[in-house]
Amino acid sequence: MRIRPLHLLALLLLTGSCSMFVPEARYGLDVQAYPAGAIAGIMIQRPWHEDDVYFTRFAANVTNRGDSGEHDDEAGSGTGFGFGYRKYETREHTGWIFGVRADIWNLSIDWRDDSPPRTDNTFVIVFQPAAEIGYAWKLGDGTWSMDLTANLGVERNLTDVGEEVGDGTIFLVGFTLLYNG
Repeated sequence: MRIRPLHLLALLLLTGSCSMFVPEARYGLDVQAYPAGAIAGIMIQRPWHEDDVYFTRFAANVTNRGDSGEHDDEAGSGTGFGFGYRKYETREHTGWIFGVRADIWNLSIDWRDDSPPRTDNTFVIVFQPAAEIGYAWKLGDGTWSMDLTANLGVERNLTDVGEEVGDGTIFLVGFTLLYNG
């Protein structure tokens, strides 16, 4: 499955419309990489207390699992959303970060087996909870900030339409570039 420009435009419009209702929100770009792929999306953070936030993310996920799944080769993509919580070391949202997050992915995985030779596609809904640790700092005059994070979690296939594809433990590293307006 290709990620269509219309899907990305819908995510941008939805994210933008959500931030209009939350004037104290911080919003920006969230990018993560993991051994079998990459995730890029838009994050909206809203203060919970002085030193913590909860957030929503809308993103695209591209994966190339190779032979680490259930088949000899698995690759695909899709879109999803997530929510989470981050506790910052300071009220300025700088220093160490500790948090949790959970994402739901709607993925289309093309797979191939070598013996016997066969190919097919599986549509899968994936639940991906993770614990998060990181470090945050302000950039320049503080209008922008950067969070660097590492996540350890698990991805579980909730439903498969087609043959089973891989799931299991996942490690992600990433950054969030936020506008503090």
